[in-house]
Amino acid sequence: MPMVCIVISLGALLSLAEFGTWNPIPISFESARADPSATFVNAHFIYAMKHAECDVDKRIAKVRLVAAGNNLRDVGGALTHQDVPYAAPASLASLRVTVALAAARGHSVAKLDVTSAYLQVQLGGPPVFVRLPKELPESRDGVYRLEKALYGLERSGADFIAETSKKLQAQGWREVAQSLFVRDKYARYASRNASTGPMRRKGPRTPDVEPAVEEFEESFEDDGRARKVIGALLWLSRTTRPDIARATARVARFVDNWTLGASRLLKRLEEYVLCNPISVIRYPRQRVIDSSCRVIAFSDSDFAGDSAAKARSTSGAAFFLELGGARYLVDWSSGLQRAVSTSSAEAELVALASACKTVFAVLESLPEQDGTKVEVGSDSAAALGAVRRGWSAKLAHARRTQRVCVSWLHDLEEQQGFVFVWVPSGRNAADIFTKSFGPLEFLRKIGLLENERVFSNKLEEAASPASMGAL
Repeated sequence: MPMVCIVISLGALLSLAEFGTWNPIPISFESARADPSATFVNAHFIYAMKHAECDVDKRIAKVRLVAAGNNLRDVGGALTHQDVPYAAPASLASLRVTVALAAARGHSVAKLDVTSAYLQVQLGGPPVFVRLPKELPESRDGVYRLEKALYGLERSGADFIAETSKKLQAQGWREVAQSLFVRDKYARYASRNASTGPMRRKGPRTPDVEPAVEEFEESFEDDGRARKVIGALLWLSRTTRPDIARATARVARFVDNWTLGASRLLKRLEEYVLCNPISVIRYPRQRVIDSSCRVIAFSDSDFAGDSAAKARSTSGAAFFLELGGARYLVDWSSGLQRAVSTSSAEAELVALASACKTVFAVLESLPEQDGTKVEVGSDSAAALGAVRRGWSAKLAHARRTQRVCVSWLHDLEEQQGFVFVWVPSGRNAADIFTKSFGPLEFLRKIGLLENERVFSNKLEEAASPASMGAL
């Protein structure tokens, strides 16, 4: 077995000193305990290989000093925790809205990375004293008061967001949504994308499969690998892979109760991603001068159509910004409804209400909300009829069983300018999030999302949206 020697990076240590991560003057543990609000934490090094999935010459050994934030102790030695102010990063929908606005108006989009980001921020809250790891000679001198937001502490992320927000606002930026800032109508953001080189393999052209119902009741042993794979697939399905959103949500339901049917679902999904590794969301570049835009949402449900869902229906939705005649996909969703619906109209109504709630989150990401038109499409004439009337005797129970109020949806149309429209099922962009399709129809549904997949053979290329024209 080859021996691997890991050397602590001098650069990592120099960055800790450069940013003044802790007060360089050590004090004894007894002196630190004099402050009753003080807390104590151990620090340790973590080692990892960056780009481990790439060739050896592209791998980079990484070393980072982190705090054991899950083992924070008070002056008496009891386990404690920090009071963490509420803070959250920008949502994926907000990032897509930003890119869509930039593309539509002909702006450039840049990405950046902040070196040792947390270490540039002052740590807030009561004093925290750190015991340095034994690899450092300073570890024998006592404890050190932390000055900067060391990685691993509960409140480090919140302090970083608060400090960044303060600095951006001092430069004239305005926060329009969680961690999303605009200035002079130009939004800039930082992101990190991983890409995979093109691959051509034969394999499944759809991510879903239908195991026998009995297989969902048959327990199947899992060694823990499924949980890791599903976690990665969930991240993919929320970032750039709407094509696997339904299949991933479906298999994720079994992560704590693994069955033979779930194993078959995951195997098919892995094969699909391996054979179709690249998916591109198209954001056409334009030079739109008019700042007005339109939010378009599509809603759909599959009434008790999932054999593994025990009669519960599936809701799906797709959300677009429309600027200058082009549509930009900014968000999507797929998931089981919480309660069993008694009719297809009820299932569609639940999906419609869920989509409308997400519309408000999209609107909050826009620098200018006034005058923004909202259009919500559904292929259920019965559900839309109930919304227009504001009442339905057959759907009145949904207020108690589904927490969905028909009159609330009616008020959105009457008072807030929402426009509810009927769309044929073939034009409903949310269909792909609720049902399984054959290969050709699946590609047509991907086309409705303005989403491209790298085609692996001529059959798929012939069925691509570009070759079929408008549906």
